[in-house]
Amino acid sequence: MSYNGAGTFTINSSGQPVVLSTTISDTVFNALTADLATGLSTAITKDGQTATTVRIPFAAGINSTLATDATSTSTGSILTAGGLGVTKAAWIGGLLNVAGATTLQSTLTTTGDITVGGDNLYFGGATSAHVQLKRSSTVLEVKLGDDSAYANLYTYSVVNTSGIAYLGGASSSDVRLQRSAAVLQVKLGDDTAYANVYASSFIATAGILYLNGAAATDVRLQRSGTILEVKLGDNSAYTNIYASSLVATNGSVLLAGSTSSEVGLFRVLQTVRVRLADDSAYADLEAANGFLSGSAGLRFVGTAANDVRINKNGNFTLRVQKGDGSGSGNLQAAAISGDTLAAANGFTGAGAYTSFVFSAGICTSAS
Repeated sequence: MSYNGAGTFTINSSGQPVVLSTTISDTVFNALTADLATGLSTAITKDGQTATTVRIPFAAGINSTLATDATSTSTGSILTAGGLGVTKAAWIGGLLNVAGATTLQSTLTTTGDITVGGDNLYFGGATSAHVQLKRSSTVLEVKLGDDSAYANLYTYSVVNTSGIAYLGGASSSDVRLQRSAAVLQVKLGDDTAYANVYASSFIATAGILYLNGAAATDVRLQRSGTILEVKLGDNSAYTNIYASSLVATNGSVLLAGSTSSEVGLFRVLQTVRVRLADDSAYADLEAANGFLSGSAGLRFVGTAANDVRINKNGNFTLRVQKGDGSGSGNLQAAAISGDTLAAANGFTGAGAYTSFVFSAGICTSAS
């Protein structure tokens, strides 16, 4: 072999180099030509007649003047029937087509668009332990790698320009979040009705929670200082609360407001008091047959002269009057202990009479 292993060709056959006045020898000449043939046959021909038998190192790289784009694995400047190993960064100036599966073992960074020709983009693999992005018509789904179920999506924020986010699907058995102007609505997936919201807590930073809408036919809960108000949806008036029970842990329930022109119920031990809402005095209690007043007593039916009221008259004295307080009223009873009312028992009669005898609820004598 006439190559020295470092790429240098040397003539080292027998009889070489020749010296002056040496007789020409066919043996020496044939050895020389054989050595030259071996050297030429070992070289790479530019017309592609020879194939290299080992990897060829190119110290300065490879340049190709072929400007035709590759349209398949058999076109382009460089063709290889085997794999292609690149230990340094690779730059592709035009379109990159990969006919087979692609595995990325590090980070993929792109400054342009990524177009997926198929319907699936797998992360990690195609089993139930992995995740895929799947196109279903015009919907992008996040599913398990084997397409057996939907997968979770954790994100810092989601911007939805259409104003609708479907949870589960678009049927009446699913739920959707949708924007209506500056209002977020929770509705059934097919938009036929509103859906329920279940939560361990709910925070309304604006201090208002609308129930169904903001019209006078709807209801809103709103915060006023440290007070929770139940009002009509348009805030025009207070509205009603219906409940099976109402528990006031501070022992008071204010009706309409907290001023002296409103009323409240106050608990004092086992007693319920009806007082002005500011707790400055007792208030009236009206019922079907009368009302209780801290100043006027217990009235029956009304406050006219033909009505009746019972009130306190001094210590230990109960007085029966006309409803308007203009005079004394009558007392009728079906039975009274002893059938006798006497001054000694704390009863004060009209005029000079201090003792009355009753029979069957009717006064039969007075003295």
